[in-house]
Amino acid sequence: MNYQCVKIVVDADTPEEPSVNYAAVMGLFQDTHINTNQFSLLALVFYVTYLFFELPTGYLMQRFPTAKYLGANVIFWGICVTTNSACKNFGSLIAVRVLLGCFESAVAPALILITGMWYKKSEQPPVREHHFVYFLYLQY
Repeated sequence: MNYQCVKIVVDADTPEEPSVNYAAVMGLFQDTHINTNQFSLLALVFYVTYLFFELPTGYLMQRFPTAKYLGANVIFWGICVTTNSACKNFGSLIAVRVLLGCFESAVAPALILITGMWYKKSEQPPVREHHFVYFLYLQY
């Protein structure tokens, strides 16, 4: 895996986060009959589950092969993004957003862990700072 592969995963992952905002412009309120409070919850629930699953994901990545764990999460994340279009009410949207937060929480820690394996222990502190800034830059 090199930086191009890392960039592809991050670039594929990043547009999904604000997708609910794009969907609102395209008629999400009318199609699913939700109000503005429910819309705010859709954005909130993604980030809360993302935050909640960061620690278990970090633990599981150390117990299972990281590349396979990341691959499975990216596949399940893709399935959830696809099923997002089939949601017809608030409950189904919440369920999909919770699953998206769960599966997406593996991406950034896994990529930092994988790219950290390329360097010797003495080289890792400066490289970790570089990775943090690099992934932060790619996400925004």
